[in-house]
Amino acid sequence: MSLSFCVIFQNFKSLLTEGGARKKFPTAFPSLKAINLTRIGFSNGVMLSFALETIRHFSNLQTLEITGIMHHICFDPVPVLEVEYNMMELRSVVFNDFKGSENEVYLLKYFLACSLSLKKIVIHPDWSPALGEQFKLAKKFLKLHRASPIAEIHFD
Repeated sequence: MSLSFCVIFQNFKSLLTEGGARKKFPTAFPSLKAINLTRIGFSNGVMLSFALETIRHFSNLQTLEITGIMHHICFDPVPVLEVEYNMMELRSVVFNDFKGSENEVYLLKYFLACSLSLKKIVIHPDWSPALGEQFKLAKKFLKLHRASPIAEIHFD
């Protein structure tokens, strides 16, 4: 049996910190196999840090879908807080409303580096990139280290 649920991130900062100190994330769903994280502001490093902290504590997670806030623009992006790398069981990742930001590439890099069983990452951009842009992103993605020898990145 696979449990799947949707998380909408609101008031995320209070969930990650308390009085300026980092909180330890509770591992409440060790059998969770699939999760859909929605309304993620990819330019908000604190929100992404919380999302990543959530994801990495579901050690048996196999399928992940992340949807950003469509057409969300932040002129002062906040970098993702550093997190420990730990191995994951991810097999499939889908990024919806991908903009190609530094923070999104950080997440992509994290999933590739920590997922020995990863088969594919599918990226759905929130714009129609020109062929030159697609080539530039593909070159950037090909340089990223992969823990899984069969991991593929599909740019749809």
